[in-house]
Amino acid sequence: MSENSADTPEPDSIEALRHDLTELSSRTTSRHRYLTREINALGILVVLMLAGGIIVAIVGALWSGSSPTTADDDLDQLLAPGTHCYRSSEEMAAARQRALAAIDRLQWDRDHRSSDDTEHGPYYSPPALTQAPPALPSIVGAKDPGVPQPGDNQNVDTDLCFGIPKRVG
Repeated sequence: MSENSADTPEPDSIEALRHDLTELSSRTTSRHRYLTREINALGILVVLMLAGGIIVAIVGALWSGSSPTTADDDLDQLLAPGTHCYRSSEEMAAARQRALAAIDRLQWDRDHRSSDDTEHGPYYSPPALTQAPPALPSIVGAKDPGVPQPGDNQNVDTDLCFGIPKRVG
């Protein structure tokens, strides 16, 4: 007999060919499983990256970083020339009402100067003004002429904005 091991059949026999075919088949199946796992892992990675990109795009669209004034903490900011925009119509209406009330108060103070709070006494008549007092701010539409507009890259809903034109004089 030949020096072949007990598991290995005679070369060129049908059993040898069947053994080689079985071995090739098992290697092919093993490689197929490996490649399938790799392709599935790559597919999952691509899906996760796409989902992450979509989430980042949605958050970026909803989170507008640089927008016109959205919170006016004091009257100087509220009455500053420019477009004043808000997140809701209620918030815009409240801020607009505050601005109108502040302008009315400034006008009233200008028209009713009190002589009681001067250092010269209650009957002191101040000297006449040599210059006209500065113009009071006015509230107009966000797109009206004279209102400084926000940058082109800002998405602004003008229904949620009012404008204060630059003062002349």
